[in-house]
Amino acid sequence: MICRAHKYCSSWHTGVFFVPLFMLIFTVSGLSKSYLADSSAVNKTPKETRNGIRLPTLEDDVGGVIRRNETIVQDHNLAYNFVEKMPTFPGGDKNLRRYIAKNTHYPKHAKEKIITGRVMVQFIVDKTGKLIEPKVVRGIEQECDKEALRLIKNMPRWIPGKQDGHIVKVRILLPISFPPHDNN
Repeated sequence: MICRAHKYCSSWHTGVFFVPLFMLIFTVSGLSKSYLADSSAVNKTPKETRNGIRLPTLEDDVGGVIRRNETIVQDHNLAYNFVEKMPTFPGGDKNLRRYIAKNTHYPKHAKEKIITGRVMVQFIVDKTGKLIEPKVVRGIEQECDKEALRLIKNMPRWIPGKQDGHIVKVRILLPISFPPHDNN
């Protein structure tokens, strides 16, 4: 009886130990072969250089992921949605609200029809603080939309945003309420 229990235990221990060991060896050997096959493509010397410095390509390991066949190009004209230091209206948010309340003219047509709501205006604060490319993203009525665009076009220059210590273009989404609220 002791012999049977001993045989059962030894085969059980053998299965528990050796089966995972063989699976691990098989998996590692398969990974190393595929890695070696791909690593030859990564080590190819790229053709593009600028001032003697090798330009990174997507064949390089970028962020832990190996990519292929495209050159990484940084676009200096793109507008960010979020940056480390967002653009600000001169004097801050309180002055922005005051400016909007003081300079927004409730259109006569909208006043007569009692049209209320928010016009969402999107614009870009460029590197000089100028507001460019204003457009209505969500409007409520044609006259109110035109008034919101007029208000944005007549705004003073903002303090531009920064990313990694560099002044960059930033896209802003600003709600303009109708009727205007007096926020002093």
